[in-house]
Formats: sequence, C-alpha cells, structure tokens
Amino acid sequence: MIPFIQQLWNTGNSTGIVAYALLTFHITKISMLITNIIVTTLITLLMSAPAVAFQNLSVIPDDSKSTNSLMIHEDNFSCFQNLKCLMKENPFRTSSLNDLQINTYGYQKFVVEGTSKNEEVYAVYDQNGLLIEAKVTQINIALPGKIARTLVTGEFRDWTMIGNELEVYNFDKHTMLYKVVLQNGEEIRIEYFDRNGNRKNRIS
Repeated sequence: MIPFIQQLWNTGNSTGIVAYALLTFHITKISMLITNIIVTTLITLLMSAPAVAFQNLSVIPDDSKSTNSLMIHEDNFSCFQNLKCLMKENPFRTSSLNDLQINTYGYQKFVVEGTSKNEEVYAVYDQNGLLIEAKVTQINIALPGKIARTLVTGEFRDWTMIGNELEVYNFDKHTMLYKVVLQNGEEIRIEYFDRNGNRKNRIS
C-alpha cells in the first residue's frame, strides 16, 4: 500500500483516503486527456500533410547532337508547356518521363530538370501537368539570322563574338533574350537582342 494511504488508513481517516483516490483518478484522466489531444493533433497533422509534395525528374539532353539541334526550341515550346505532351513526345535520350502518373493523389507538383553541355532546363508543373514556371538556358548556340547579320554590319563590324547565351522563360518565345559577348582587341562588350534582332536592355 502507498505510504500516504497507509498513514491515512492507520489514523482511520477514510474521508482522506476517498479524497486522495478521487484526486488521483482526476489527475490520471487529465493526463490521459492531454495524451489523447497530443496524439489526435499529430494524426491530424499527418493526415493533412501531402504524402509527396514534389516528384523530381532528371532529364538528359542528347549531347551527341550539334548545338544547332537543341532539345528545346521554338518549334516545341508549346509541347513543353504541357507535361502530357512532353511525356508523349519525350525528346530526351534518358529520362523517367514515361513513369509519370499525372492526376495522382499525393503529387502536387512535378519538377523536370536537366543539364547538358550547352543546354539547361528547369520546369515546374502542377498536378494536372500544366506549366507553373520554367527557365531554359542555352550557351554558345547558333544565332538567328537577323542577329547574326546585325553583328557583321555597322558598329559591330570590327567586333568578334566570343560567346553567347539564350534565356527563355516559361517556354514563351516572347521572353527569349540573347546575350552576346563581343571582343575588339582588349575591349569586351556585351549586347542583348530579342529573337527578331532588336537590341534590348538587360532584363533583371
């Protein structure tokens, strides 16, 4: 018998024994209630959290092709804007696009990313396969004819292109921005052009 109860029993204090028993009972109930609340809260949090928030897919553009035959170009921009189309046309040599399960519970977003020698892509799609955001970077590629002609005339006649970079956002041709690095002796200059050969200011 618990010493405190033994003392109450020896003194004949039955009321004290009952009061102690009731107090112990209520403390036990409160402790169990708190435990239940904690467990219930944990279960609620686990149930409300998605099983998988993202599915990340790595893709490898084909390096065996020349820089003039890029995986991502104006002709297939529209396909890259929809994951269902991208899965069907899959232009990547090695990828797991065919393993995707769109509209599956648990996947809220799909991330497709890949890098090759002169091409890099990062794209995020929603659970229905629709594009949320994307950025494509291509380095040292063949320039459009209008830009190439501009670089050999007028003020650029004495300058030599030593590198270039193209940025595209959301597979939208209107966001295409070409960065061209030019050299003339010891001087270096950088110019920006849109897809039509118009000079542009750098977009931050």
